[in-house]
Amino acid sequence: MKNILHIIDHCEYGGAEKHTFLLCKEFAKRKNKVILACPPGNFLGKFKELENYGVKIIVVDVRKHLLKSFKMLKKNISENSIDVIHSHMYRADFLAALLKITSKRKIIVVTTIHNMLDHDTSGLKKILYTVIAKFSFFFIDRIFTVSAKVNETTRKYFKLNKAKVVTVLNGIENDALVVKSNNLLRKELSIDAGKIIICCTGSLNDRKGQEVLIKAFAPFKKNAVLVLLGVGPSENKLKELALNLDIFDEIFFMGYRNNVLEIVKQCDVYVQPSFWDPLPRAMLEAMGLGIPTIGSNVDGIPEVIMSGETGLLFQPGDVKELSKRLETLISDEELRKRLSKNGRKFIEEHCTIEKMCDKIDEYI
Repeated sequence: MKNILHIIDHCEYGGAEKHTFLLCKEFAKRKNKVILACPPGNFLGKFKELENYGVKIIVVDVRKHLLKSFKMLKKNISENSIDVIHSHMYRADFLAALLKITSKRKIIVVTTIHNMLDHDTSGLKKILYTVIAKFSFFFIDRIFTVSAKVNETTRKYFKLNKAKVVTVLNGIENDALVVKSNNLLRKELSIDAGKIIICCTGSLNDRKGQEVLIKAFAPFKKNAVLVLLGVGPSENKLKELALNLDIFDEIFFMGYRNNVLEIVKQCDVYVQPSFWDPLPRAMLEAMGLGIPTIGSNVDGIPEVIMSGETGLLFQPGDVKELSKRLETLISDEELRKRLSKNGRKFIEEHCTIEKMCDKIDEYI
């Protein structure tokens, strides 16, 4: 049994938060003592669900109160005999490094890099991030990355030893592998039985590429519908685009839903049209559900989608190529079945929460 302290400096609905939630839950289920330090935010309610698994939640804002956070967590490290600190995001990395330097205990410090540095930061923010991260990484024992592409980018930018940076692919819960279709979506949205349901989930923003998907979908409004799950700053712009293309009635903006997996399970095709994405968990969940998937050939996505085997790829932003991929899957039921089977098998073999935590466990 290990005593593990997770520190994250953000608490909104994002990939890093979901990743941290799953790690805490799984390591607690493995009879480890787990503490999570996180700031207040919209995801706090979800984090507090971890208390049902014995995880202790400490609400402290690393961004606004670094010194207070340091003092509070230093005390907790001593009181709870912490063996491992696992940090998420660069302010948490900095705090974890300080805690290691000043602790009388021998502590293993690891971090998970969730984003692509070259996409996520620029200007003064990038300079500040670089300085803080270089300091932190010097004291951190192991750096985990959610895809090989993030690994490569991180090592090259910070000139890190190859052995220090380890790729641990994002993992999904078993829940995403056992969801059963209740076939209620067609009834809820009044979708004709013969129409193909195309689905995409995630924040509605420019980075996620829903505009490209809507344009690529337009030629198929007679034999398909498009379901978009999520909210975000681009929602009004996307609705206006759908109106201008005369396909608004064939696109369902479903907003934020608690039953995303149940909805995705009832779809025929899933599309991940991101312009950049380290390794989107929503896509992994769709593949785990057995939904034939199309993804943009960017960052960590082609590490999971081998085009023609576990899914289909297209160049990010290429409306015509995505439209061809959609046409292929809409018209070829046998291909959909094959991609469904192969995609699900890949996820079961490489991208479960158990496999993710097994690999992390090797280093802590």
